[in-house]
Amino acid sequence: MKGLDNLSREYLVVDRTFSILEKSLGVETFSQRSEKLKLGEDVRDGFPELIGLEEILEDIFVKHKLSFELKDICISSDSNKSIYFNLYFILANDAKLIILFEDVTAKNFKYQQKIQAANECKLLAERISENPSKLEEIVQSTKTVLLITDRFGKIHNLSPTTLELFGYSRKESIGKHISMLFNNDKLIFFNLIVHENLEIICQTKTKKNLYMNFSSSLIYSQIDNSPDLIFVGQEIICQTK
Repeated sequence: MKGLDNLSREYLVVDRTFSILEKSLGVETFSQRSEKLKLGEDVRDGFPELIGLEEILEDIFVKHKLSFELKDICISSDSNKSIYFNLYFILANDAKLIILFEDVTAKNFKYQQKIQAANECKLLAERISENPSKLEEIVQSTKTVLLITDRFGKIHNLSPTTLELFGYSRKESIGKHISMLFNNDKLIFFNLIVHENLEIICQTKTKKNLYMNFSSSLIYSQIDNSPDLIFVGQEIICQTK
């Protein structure tokens, strides 16, 4: 169909009986039953996600609805990686239904990374607050990027993973401001405290940029019960198909 190839989405065109009339070359990527996606076949055979939507789609055919969206469908690819996509249903001028496929895998994977970092930060903060005597053991045993600072951002402790990723020694890090990881931008430190979760461009000792998601939370020190801050970071890695 003229014009559809210019969109950054794959597509199918079906008639009122849900028979496939046209399809783009890459639409099979989004189906675990790609062998069913032949012209003249029922689109629901290739995309069982559409089963149960018949009444809604009929409303589009009779123009009771202008369009419909189905968001964040997830399937597993042949390489066991998750693929996320959105579906958009739009009525064409010739009474055919256009189904557009939008790949949102990277966006969803990134969101999952952010949630994971936030959850891990809260979990570690709880463990340290409940077992302050085991702070050193927790910090040294964790496999994640973890730093503990005072409320002004001065580093008190950090995990071996942090040192390895950023290339600093423990001696070079303890007592320094955490902004040394953020290209010495102290504003990022304050923004992270306010927002608790931020995507940040960090810098290693060798000035290599790292794209990280950092989460922060409060903990309480064993000495004077004053609040310290725990920071957990996760490198943002785009998932590829």
